[in-house]
Amino acid sequence: MRAAKGARGRSRTCFVERFMSGMQENSVVAWRGKATGYPRLAPFSPSEVYPEYIYGETSAEANPVYEAIRGCFHTARLDAANFGLTEWNPLAELIHPGESVLLKPNMVHQRHPRDPEGWRYVITHGSVIRAVADYVWKAVGTKGKIILADAPQTDASFSEMTRLLGLDAIRDFYLERGLSFELIDLRQEEWIRTDQSPSISGRPVNSWIIPVPDTTTERIMTPA
Repeated sequence: MRAAKGARGRSRTCFVERFMSGMQENSVVAWRGKATGYPRLAPFSPSEVYPEYIYGETSAEANPVYEAIRGCFHTARLDAANFGLTEWNPLAELIHPGESVLLKPNMVHQRHPRDPEGWRYVITHGSVIRAVADYVWKAVGTKGKIILADAPQTDASFSEMTRLLGLDAIRDFYLERGLSFELIDLRQEEWIRTDQSPSISGRPVNSWIIPVPDTTTERIMTPA
């Protein structure tokens, strides 16, 4: 267990498990903060201007998710020498200027069978995507590209999840700044449920009322 200092001297507890895989060292980082919910105001800009943040726009709403993503990168010691500086680029060793990066979130379904707000903890929240994407842009630069893609359940609505997660607002935020950000539904088809009973076009040739005898009072004759 190790405590990492966040912005403005606030400490957060992080757990780092390190293990060896052949000649390559891998790190698994988890972040524990005080927040119990996600921010609601898309496009989920940070609530404070960090030294490496290049867009200027901040959110009036607290954004602990952005702080958590940033804290995980710091705890993993990515570009540790430049942390706290404008030049800090935690993903620079993984991706490079001009590259295209695919972000694959967890987009299952926009509805939870038992909880109307269940989508908030079933699919990847837009605030997580925005924070990660900002640091991807830091690495790929203005000539790079981000593609956000997934294949939800066939009966799910990709457009509705895009709206709920604020992905359309995130896309517009980047496009307004001349950055290439694309949303792609990887499914070949989407099933749409209809609860309607459409009328059959055309008119019948004729109609008759056919009386049906009540078998409890009518005597039914059978051949001998």
